Amino acid sequence: RSGVVHDIRIAEGPEPADLIVNPGDEVRWVNSRTLPLRIDLVNVKAEDVSCERGFSNLFGAMRESATIKPNESASVCFTKPGVVNYNLRMESALPGGKNIVP
Repeated sequence: RSGVVHDIRIAEGPEPADLIVNPGDEVRWVNSRTLPLRIDLVNVKAEDVSCERGFSNLFGAMRESATIKPNESASVCFTKPGVVNYNLRMESALPGGKNIVP
């Protein structure tokens, strides 16, 4: 990794919400909530990623989602420049019990 580390703190929603990365940048999602949440990466391929933490399965293969426990984090390092698109799936008091934030 040779780029910038972008911390996205998630409480009510992501801060900052919009993010553009350059090659070598790492995006780290930090769960500041009291409940777990799930991050779903949108249109991110394994060849676009140079490192990850929390986005792999038991066999080490890259997954497009990660569940983050309270006060923990997950991260991805990118090999290409671009906008990082993801969805947050958070427990909520809303009908249906989940709040999805793009």
